[in-house]
Amino acid sequence: YLDSDDNKVYAAATIAWQYEDSDSAWQAADADKFTPSASMTSSVGIRTSPLKVGPLTADDDDLKVRCVITYTADTANNFNGGVVTSEALTLKLAPSPTSPSARIPSQTETPSP
Repeated sequence: YLDSDDNKVYAAATIAWQYEDSDSAWQAADADKFTPSASMTSSVGIRTSPLKVGPLTADDDDLKVRCVITYTADTANNFNGGVVTSEALTLKLAPSPTSPSARIPSQTETPSP
């Protein structure tokens, strides 16, 4: 937002990551599997907040995570704050190279019909 002198001000915010559990409820992503990194704001004002997920298992296919950003109010500059929640991001795992569905027949093998 712009302050009273029309200078850009990047709102103070806290970033929280959540994951969808097996009951389709959103939970804080604070387990060992999730490692959020510090948020960064670029020189053009784009804020990023990386989340590392792992180690991964086959059960993590279709894992959903989302980001909740809570902006802190700054009444001195007429900024009321607020909360923004991203859409869910869905993790898709490629089949293991050793799984039957990922195996490519050799030139000497005859593919099954």
